[in-house]
Order: sequence, then structure tokens, then C-alpha cells
Amino acid sequence: MERPMRPKLISIWFSDEISTWRAFWFTEYMQSSVVKPRAGYVQEVFYTKHIDLTQDEKQILAAFSPNTRREIARATREGIEMHESVDLEEFVPFFNKFAENKGLDYRVKRETFRQTRSALRLFKAIKDSQTIAMHLYICDYRKARVRLLYSASLLRDEGKAISNAVIGVANKAAHFHEMRLFKQQGFQVFDFGGYAYQTQDPDLIKINFFKDSFGGALVREANYRSFPLHLASCWFQWRNKSALHKSLQAKVLNQQKDIGSNRQLPEFVEGAK
Repeated sequence: MERPMRPKLISIWFSDEISTWRAFWFTEYMQSSVVKPRAGYVQEVFYTKHIDLTQDEKQILAAFSPNTRREIARATREGIEMHESVDLEEFVPFFNKFAENKGLDYRVKRETFRQTRSALRLFKAIKDSQTIAMHLYICDYRKARVRLLYSASLLRDEGKAISNAVIGVANKAAHFHEMRLFKQQGFQVFDFGGYAYQTQDPDLIKINFFKDSFGGALVREANYRSFPLHLASCWFQWRNKSALHKSLQAKVLNQQKDIGSNRQLPEFVEGAK
């Protein structure tokens, strides 16, 4: 049995223009410098932090907070090593376990890496032969721009004898190591991959604080989804929500049968938490 062909999704990163004719296809523009709405697309304003890698290395380091500079120096004393990995797929289980433990609602897939392998770079921080942090980047060699795509680290219960403080040290030192390496390779912009502008979420505030500790400039960009892609995304969300609704209803019915009494369970209401 042949499966129906899926429409191809076209993802365009860091574009300086938005194509009108691409609005008729499944097209998304990620972090475009175009910030005005465009016909045929749904726009999402996107903020991020940029580090200017054309600066002297001492200037880059001087913009870091004093505590960040101290932690970077501490990484050497802790015996933390930085390595670039050629095996992108080792990031998948590492990140997905991190996401599960953090209660995040998304996972990464190996298929995604296979499609964009040539543009991806993976780095990891290691202590006592244990990987304690990983950073995955997407690179635009033409624009000399590198963007943090995903970051993951060990959590408290996984690190065994490795403290949260040391894991934090490894993360900061790894970022500086990666900045230096990208600078040496001719990249001009280091993009932290997003900034939760004016957020009130405590967790996002902590992430912002981490990124702010490296200095840099707050930059406003925009993401765009073509109308066909946006409608398809809405339909998939509705379908998944409907499937979840049916699954929960089935669980409630099974629980009612298992109870074996006349006591009624609370009625399931769609959208209830």
C-alpha cells in the first residue's frame, strides 16, 4: 500500500527578504531580519541575544559578568574538557532524557538531524569521562552566523557526584569555548537562540539571566509561516487534541469498569486540566 506523499516543508533561516510566491507553499522563515508583516504569512516576533564575534577575544570576555568570568576560569580547575562530536545522533537520547526530566513538551528526532546534518555542529562538556552538557548549533556559513539550537545538561539526580554548580560552570565555559572556536573559523555572529522578552515566567527569567551574563545585544527579528502551513499546523493540533480527548475518555471508562461500584467518576470535560 502506497502512502500519500506529504507536502515538503521549506525552512529558511536568517533571510533578509520574504518571498511572495513561497506563501503558496509550506514555507517557514526563521529569524528573518524583516520585521514588518507580509501578505500570505502569519508573523511571530522573535527576540534573541547576539554576541559580536568580530570583537577582540578580550573584549568579548570583558562583556561577561564577573561571576561568569570566574566560572569560566573555574572550569579548568575542575578538569572539565570541551569536545566537538561528529556523532550528531548521540545528542538525541541525551536531550530527550533532559526534556523528559524537565517536563518539556517536545523531543528531538534523528530524522531532523539527517535532513540538516551539514549545517549542524555538536559540542559537549565532559568531566570524569561523563558528558554533563551538550550544545547543538545550526550554522549559516554564507552569513557567518551560528545559532544555538538546543542545549541540554545533566540534572541533579543524574550527575551523581557532580554538583549543579559544576554543571553550571561547564555550561558557561563550553559556550565561551564555542564562541572562541567559531570566531577562529570566521563566524561573525553568535546567536543564543532566543530571548523571552518581558516574560513573567520564573524559569524563562532564569534562562534570560544566564544569557544576559554573556553581555551581547538584544535583537528583534521575526518568524513567518505561510497560510497553508499555518492552517495545516492548526489542523494537526486539533487532531492531536481530539485524539488525546478520546484516549482520556477511554481511560475514564476503564476506571469506571474497574471500580465495580455505583459510585460515579467525575465527568471528563474537554480542555480541563
